[in-house]
Amino acid sequence: MWNQLVPVQVRSLLRLPDVGQVGYVVDDIYQAIHAWQVIHDRVPWLVLDHDHFRMLAGKPGRCTLRIGLSYDGPLQVEFIQVLSGETIHVGAANEPGDRPHHLGFMVRDLGGRLDYCQQRGALLLQRGTIRSAGFRVDYAYLDASPVGAPGLILELIQWRLGPFPMPVDRRAFSLTRSLGSWSFFRGHIVR
Repeated sequence: MWNQLVPVQVRSLLRLPDVGQVGYVVDDIYQAIHAWQVIHDRVPWLVLDHDHFRMLAGKPGRCTLRIGLSYDGPLQVEFIQVLSGETIHVGAANEPGDRPHHLGFMVRDLGGRLDYCQQRGALLLQRGTIRSAGFRVDYAYLDASPVGAPGLILELIQWRLGPFPMPVDRRAFSLTRSLGSWSFFRGHIVR
C-alpha cells in the first residue's frame, strides 16, 4: 500500500527499496501513541528524546526531537514531536492516519545512496545523525518533487551498531526495544 504513494518511475529512477517506514509529525507523541493503539494493536512503542546536530537547507544547527517507534506488520511507524530547534518537521504536525510527513527507506550506504539520488535530481532538505548507546542512525530527507513526485518527502535511513551496518526489521527492533531504558538508550517503552 505505502509503495503505491511513490510513483513507479520515481522508485525506478532512484532505485528505492520497498517503503520501510511511514513517518508522522505530531504535536503530542503520547497522545498520538494512545490514539494509534485505540485503532491498531496495542503494540509497545520505544520513545526516545534526542538532541542532535543536523544540516537543514545547508545550514548547521541542533534540534531536539522526541521520537516514537513501533511496527505495524513489517512496516516501521515513526512519530516525531519537535521539542526545540529548527528542523524540517516544524509546522508539519498532523494526525496519524492522515497523509504521512515522509516515507522512509532503509539503506546500507546512506552516503552513496544520497549521492545517487541527488545526481538524479532529488533535493536534500535535511541530514543528521542520532547517536545513543553505541547505535547510530544516519538520515537524510529528500524532496522528490523535482523527480516526479510533487510534495513527497523521502527519508533515507541507515542504522549502525558501532561501525557495523544493522538491519532494521521487526526482529532487530524488538531486541532494541527490549533493551530500551532511560539509563541505556535514554528512552522508555510505552505500552
